Amino acid sequence: MKRQLTMPLSVAWLVAVVASWLVTMPLLVLLIGLSVHHTSAGGLAGLAALSATFACVIVGGPVTAVALRVRRNRSQRRAVLAGLATGGVVLLFLYSYAAAAGVPVAGAWKALLPLVVVTTAELAAALRLRRHCRELDQPASPPTEQPPEEPEASA
Repeated sequence: MKRQLTMPLSVAWLVAVVASWLVTMPLLVLLIGLSVHHTSAGGLAGLAALSATFACVIVGGPVTAVALRVRRNRSQRRAVLAGLATGGVVLLFLYSYAAAAGVPVAGAWKALLPLVVVTTAELAAALRLRRHCRELDQPASPPTEQPPEEPEASA
């Protein structure tokens, strides 16, 4: 019997969030470096880290958490829809809060497409990692094998 590695669902969520942050940050360093020419390396890394944290943790974190939770009892399609709907609600809340606080959000709409791409990739990674998670209903140890049945003696 092949032994399969299992992990709790929370570990799948954490791995998806951290991995997407680690992949997103260097990409953002490149993108910000190409568009902003007069920034120090530390300032560039700080901007990239802040942007990656916003995309992967603040928006992508709740999206993946909801999708993983919904996937326990529902289909993958419903999990994805629930996760993306959560992302829409989180973005709506954050943009409305920023607008109410007086922060200019006119340029923030330019970041919407990269944010959707990062969030969708993080969601896909989390749902893929879910295959290696153990269910709460399953026993921790594999079921015991039954002894083979003896053939009946023919008369």
